[in-house]
Formats: sequence, structure tokens, C-alpha cells
Amino acid sequence: MYFLGIDWGASIFKIGLVKDSQVLYLETADSRFFSNPGSLYSFILSFIKKHTSLRKIRGLGIGCPGVVDVRRGFVYYFPNIKGWKNVPLARILEGRLKLPVYVDNDANMVALGEARFGAGKGFKNLIVITLGTGLGAGIIIEGRLFHSPFTSGSELGHITVDYQGKRCGCGSFGCIETFVGNRYLVDYARSLLKRKPSNIIKEFLKRDKLSPKLLTQAALKGCKVSQEIWERTARILGRFLVGLVNSWGPEAIVIGGGLSGAGKFLFGPLREEVRRLAMPPQNRYVRILRARLKEKAGILGAKEGLIDYKLG
Repeated sequence: MYFLGIDWGASIFKIGLVKDSQVLYLETADSRFFSNPGSLYSFILSFIKKHTSLRKIRGLGIGCPGVVDVRRGFVYYFPNIKGWKNVPLARILEGRLKLPVYVDNDANMVALGEARFGAGKGFKNLIVITLGTGLGAGIIIEGRLFHSPFTSGSELGHITVDYQGKRCGCGSFGCIETFVGNRYLVDYARSLLKRKPSNIIKEFLKRDKLSPKLLTQAALKGCKVSQEIWERTARILGRFLVGLVNSWGPEAIVIGGGLSGAGKFLFGPLREEVRRLAMPPQNRYVRILRARLKEKAGILGAKEGLIDYKLG
């Protein structure tokens, strides 16, 4: 039997056919394409018909980019995608597919995937953070995924770090993701480049648009402005992680998502900041690790979530 896993991020939607711990087939789409349950159902059904048959599917796990009630499979809202508010998603899809459907937060599913099969394997207590459109997070306590009594929980990206900061997609101001999310990072880079032009970045911009990936490529070429941007991002994120380390004392913090592609420009100063400012002895023991599973993490985690909380 096969399982379906969906990792639905704020920007990219990924669906995979899973057997054991292997993603056999994987497809991606623009997350904005799915404006209602009908469009989502049609895409899922098309994927199934392309790669297998409905009768061979044991169930479907979905990681969604927002606040959900895990027990009911109910979507409250998505901060970065319009059109999804108060939707009984699991009930709708179960009615159409005639399969068990498990709905959770997308970062939770990435966390579960990394904890079982990736960089977090072997740790009982860890925090997994995804850096993409925003900052997503999942918390593993004694090997089990943390959920609040009312929602999927772990909305760490919406912890306020500057009460006078920018308005966030969640409606609040100065959330940590307004400092380290993709769009905010690019906005900051544009403002800095007006004051500190870079010939290296100027050359890259002839072929591509400004993005975290471009900033990493420029940093590798020796661009001081790009390196400064990553240094600032790492220091801000590092201060935030210090609070998590002091609060929970995790064995490890695993970081994935698009911004993790900055590699040494992000992880070097990040680890230094945590070692320097977190309270001892946690600062000596906590591991800051880069995620391993890339685009497969959320898909595998969704399958594990389905088994643990729906089929188990």
C-alpha cells in the first residue's frame, strides 16, 4: 500500500507518493493555484491517476501553511494565502476521496520528517525551523510532535521581537518572520543596496531577480554587501534562537527551508551567537544543524503524522 503526503507551503505546493520512507514520485505547483477545496481535490486526484490507483492508497497526510485544528482537520486561516478561512478540509477530502485524511501545519510535518528520517534523527527533544516565505516551526518533545489543545501549535514565527516593527501577514507587528522571511529579507537588501551599491550584485541582476539565492551566490563571489545581509540575518535569528534554547533547552535545533541554502554565511554567525548568548550549560550542548531532507521532509512527515495520529 502507498501513502500520499502533501507539503503545502506559502509559496510552493508539493505532493508525493510514499512507500515506507521513500518518496517515489513528487510534483510541485504554485500554492496560489489552490484557492478552494475543489481545486485541491482535482489536483490530488490527477496525481493519483498519473502514478497509481485510488484503491492502492492507504491515506493522505497534509501539511498546511497556517493555523489548523489537528483533531478535526479544520483550517482556521492561512496568514500568507487568501481564500482559506474556516474550512473543514479533512471532512471535505475524506468525503470525496473515501480515504483517511490527516491535516496539520506544514512546519510540523517538516519537523516530523526531519526528526524521523533527517538531521533530527536520534534526538528526543528538538525544534525544527523552516525559513522560507515566513518562519515555520515544529517542536518534538520526547519523540512526539507538540500540539496545543486547540490548534497545531508552534507558531514561533509569529512571536513579536519588535513591537514597533513591520506589519506581519498574521495581522500583528514585528514578528520574527518579518526579519527573516524571504520577502522581508529581499526588501531589506533593496534598501541597503541603495546606500551601498554592489557591482557583483549588479552583474547578477542582469540575469536574475533579487532573491536569497542570488544573495548567497554574490556572497560566494566575495560581495561584502551580501555577506553583511547574511550576517545581520544570522544575528537576528540567533538572538531569537537564544530565547528558544533558554526556554526549552532542546538537544538540537534543525534549520531548513530556502534560506538555509546560505550555508556558512548563515550557520557560522548563527552558531556563534547561540554559543555566546544562550545560558550555560545549554549553550555548550545544543546543536544547530542544517536540515537534510530538503523537499521531501514535509511529505514524509505528513505520512508519519497520518500514521501516528489517524491510523495508529
